[in-house]
Parts: sequence; structure tokens; C-alpha cells
Amino acid sequence: MKNTLCKGYFAIKVDLKMKMTALLLLVALFQLQANNTYSQKSKISMSMEDATIESIFEQIEKTTDYNILYKNSILDIDKRVSINVDKVKIETLMDLVLKETNVSYEIRRKLIVLLEKEEKPAFIKENPVSPNLLKVVQTTITGTVTDQQNVPLGGVSIVVKGTTKGVSTNFDGQYEIEASEGDILVFSYIGFAKHEVEVTQEMVINVIMKPDLMDLNEVVVTATGVRRKVELGNSIANLNVSDDVKQRPIANVSDLLQGQASGVQISSSGGSTGMGSRIRIRGSNSASLSNEPVIYIDGVLINNEANSISFETGGQSPSRLNDINPEDIESIEIIKGPSAATLYGSIAANGVIRITTKKGKQGEPRWSAFLESGLVEDVTTYPRNYQALDADGNSGFNFEAAEGTFVHSVVNSFQPLNDPRTSPFRTGQSYGAGLSVSGGSEALSYFLSGSITDGEGVLPVNNIQRTNFRGNFGAKITESLKVNLSTGYTNSDLELPLNDNFALGLMGQGLNGTPS
Repeated sequence: MKNTLCKGYFAIKVDLKMKMTALLLLVALFQLQANNTYSQKSKISMSMEDATIESIFEQIEKTTDYNILYKNSILDIDKRVSINVDKVKIETLMDLVLKETNVSYEIRRKLIVLLEKEEKPAFIKENPVSPNLLKVVQTTITGTVTDQQNVPLGGVSIVVKGTTKGVSTNFDGQYEIEASEGDILVFSYIGFAKHEVEVTQEMVINVIMKPDLMDLNEVVVTATGVRRKVELGNSIANLNVSDDVKQRPIANVSDLLQGQASGVQISSSGGSTGMGSRIRIRGSNSASLSNEPVIYIDGVLINNEANSISFETGGQSPSRLNDINPEDIESIEIIKGPSAATLYGSIAANGVIRITTKKGKQGEPRWSAFLESGLVEDVTTYPRNYQALDADGNSGFNFEAAEGTFVHSVVNSFQPLNDPRTSPFRTGQSYGAGLSVSGGSEALSYFLSGSITDGEGVLPVNNIQRTNFRGNFGAKITESLKVNLSTGYTNSDLELPLNDNFALGLMGQGLNGTPS
């Protein structure tokens, strides 16, 4: 009895283990079969007309459990196709989408992998893949951003196109960003054009930014010339001289500025040949000091102080602006305000006149010549009693000494300024001639010019002889190195009479005689 009971209990225990084992095996086989046959039993319906491949993939991922893995470089996701299917397998839908492409696919559980035809998906394993798997492999891209002068640019924004992922360059222009092969990196910086670079297998991408000429409208100048274009609020005028010279006769640079720029006053201090004009930019700053603006020619300061370049005892004074041949000038910019002081220092308190001379251009040699002449005459009719009395109240002429020789009425009406026999005035003449040539190639350009000026004023002591020579050369050493050389030579011999309101001047003292 006892043995029989033991055998019965053992038999029941073994039967339960077998049943549990069989149940677990059945569940496992069912689960395995379901995973392998998901794609076979899944049916998809879709109707999209003239849609991009990217939007179709997004719709597949939205309406099914599939995730699509691909590289941007192997497929044009902006290509448009039309799909109209009803309850078809995923394979049928993918065949229609990729029909006219060079891309194949493989389905691994709930992951669809796009490949170039005949490419092996070496990185795909049989293990289940997380739906959050990135579509491409991320790599670290580094590099340096500079301008065209190889100066590092700090603060340049670098963004992966189509995403919000981005970084900025440091003070040395260096950056580091995570991106994938086929991604587009967009480089942007204020004042420069956007630059796009596609990520390849290269791990280092260096970028040279170029100025955006469409957004920049003025010229910034420094003590050494033009650097780059940015907005300049204190620029008063920018004159295109090369066109102006062709349209009207120009004797000197002062004539170029006359009436061409608002806020700039040009006044002549007399009528002598070679005399300088007074230039005031937006009024005068001082009642006792000089109010003349400083002059820069091709970035070089020109000393316009009369006492430093000539000897004078009063009356009129010259101007270095008259020493420049107008035919050699390309443009003139006039600046006054905080920007002028920032760029040129305290000497620019009265303003700056920046002159840019012509440069050589590529092409065959282009010759230009001019020849000019003119006459200068005094056409004034002076009154009979012009300074008839001196400072002491004495008559300018001793009529008593003249009586008995001349009739009193004749002596009284005599005016030596109007009589050709005693007038100190003459007919002045002026001559000018010049020759220039420009040309060159991509590697070397040149501009050469020379001119001579010879003039006589209406007074015998008013003469000028001037010789000018200028040479501008440009050489392209390498793609990133260019050398410019500007040279100029001026020899001016100017004689100005003591005139105007000067106490010992010819008009005020010598022409009217002295009392006896």
C-alpha cells in the first residue's frame, strides 16, 4: 500500500513538469514565428501624388512600425514620385518607391535598410534594432574658419543643414561638430556670404569665408588703405572722378570738389595762378587753428601745411591738392565725424579727403593723352579814386608837382591800373600736357602717367612750373598673396605775389604811388 502510494505521487509530479515544458516551448515557437512573419502579414495602403521620397518614408514610419535606415549621399530624397496602393506588402511599396533609383533595400524585422545596389550591409546584425537608431553614423568634424586674408574668424555659426544642431568657432576660428557623411554644414557670419560644405570621409574641413558684397554698401578706409566693405555712417561724399574728368574741364582737384558734395565749402582766396583754395567740411572747428582737412593719397598722409613746404611772408598760400594731376585720380571720398577720428586719429578733426589713384587692369595696353592751353586776363575796370588817399589822409598823387606839365583834370582822372602804359597786369597763359598707359595680366598689372604744367598769372611775379609722375603696380605672387606698389613724384615751382589784403601788397601799396 505504501509503495503503491509513492509510485502514484511520482507519476503525477512528472506529468506536470512535462506539461509546463511543452507550454513554454509552444509560446517561444509562436513568438519566433511572429517576428519572422511580420513583414509577410503587414499590409499597407497609401495614396500620395507627386510627393517626395522623404515624405513617403515619413508616412511609412508614421503608419507602420518600420524604421527606414539610409545615407543621404546614396539617394535623392527630394525626388518626386506618385504612389497609389491598397493593402499591399511593404516589399511591393518599397519596389514602387525605389523603382527608378540605383538603390536596393533589405528588411530585417522592423528595420528597412537602403543600400546602393550590390552593397553589403556589413553593419546590420540579426539582433533587434532600437527604433531610435540614428539614420547615419555620427563622426567628429573639426577645422578652422578664416577670411580671404587668412585671418581667423571667431563667432562663425556652423549648423547641420535641416537640423538645429550647431556650434560656433572660438577666438582662433576653430570648431568641432558631430555630423554624418552626406550632411551639409552651413557656415554663416555677419558681413560674409553663407558657405555650404558637404561632409565626406574627410575628418578636417577648413573654410575660407568671402565678403558678402550684396549686403555691404560703403568703403571703410584705414591708414594703409581699403580693407573691407562695411557701413560707414560719417561718409559725406564719394565721387567717381574718372567719369567726371571726361565730362567737364578740370584744372585742379579743388574744381572736382566744387559743388559736388553737400557740406563741403570750397572758396578761393584770390585769383593768382596756382593759388590754393580754402576747404571746409561741415563748417570750421577753430577760430585760431587750421581748419583744413587732412589729405590721404592711396593711404599715405600728404602734408598740407603751407609753412612746411614753402616760404611765405603773407597773403596767399598754396595747396598740395593742386599738385595732383586730376587725370590720375579714380575716386575721392570725404569723411568727417567720429569715424574719421577713429580711423585717422586727432589730426582728422577737420575731416579727411581720401584720394584713390588709378590702378592697372588686365588686358592690352591702353594709352591716354591730353593737351590743354588757356589765357588769363584781368578784365576789371578800376574806379578813378581807387585808394586816392593814403593812411595819413594825403593824396595818392602830388597834383601840385604835376601842375604846369599836365592839365589838372587829366591828372585827377588818371588811373594807372586802367592805362596799358602803367598797368602792371599782363595776359597770362597756361599750358598742360600729359600721357598715361595702363594694362597687364593676371600676374602683373601697371598704371604709369606723367604730366607737365606751365603757367603765368596776370602779374609778372606769378608763375608756376610743375612736373608730375605716378606709377602704380600690382603683382599676384600666389593665390593668397598679392603685392601693390604705389609711387608718386611731384616737383612744383610756384611764385605768388603779395596781393589781396596784405598791407605791403602790390594792389594796396605799390600801384598808387606815395605822397611827396
